[in-house]
Amino acid sequence: MIKVLIIDDELAEKELIACKLTRLFGSDGYSIHHAFKCSEAIKLLLQYQYDFVLLDNNLAASISGQFSVPIIKQYVQNAKLVIISNNIDEDYLQSKTILGVDDIVDKAYLEDFFRAFYGQDMTTTAPIKVARSNVETAAL
Repeated sequence: MIKVLIIDDELAEKELIACKLTRLFGSDGYSIHHAFKCSEAIKLLLQYQYDFVLLDNNLAASISGQFSVPIIKQYVQNAKLVIISNNIDEDYLQSKTILGVDDIVDKAYLEDFFRAFYGQDMTTTAPIKVARSNVETAAL
C-alpha cells in the first residue's frame, strides 16, 4: 500500500488527488493523510512513515516551496518529497536539484508522475509536464 501525505491549503486539491490515486491503485491501494500547513505536516511526519510527501508550492499566506521545502525536508525521512503546483513555470521550479526535492510535478499531470515512477526509471532533473494525447484533448 502506498502511503501519501498531502500538504495543501485547499481541501478540494486533496480530494482531487485521492480520485487520481483511486484510478491508479484502487481504493485499497493507497492511504492519504492531509495537512493544511507545515506545522500540521510535521506532526504527521513525526508519527507516520510515508512513501510520498506531496507539498503544494503555494500554501496559504503566500508561502512558496522555497520557504516550506527546507522546513519539511528535515522530517521527511525516506519518503519522496515532491513539489506539486498548478503552475510550474516559476524560475525556481525549473530544477528539482536546486530546490532540493525528489521531483516537481504539475498537478494536472500527477497521474502521469505515478505511472512513470512505478513503470520506468525517473532519471530526469526537469519538472514533469507531460503533453496531453489527442484522445485526451478531444475529450475536453
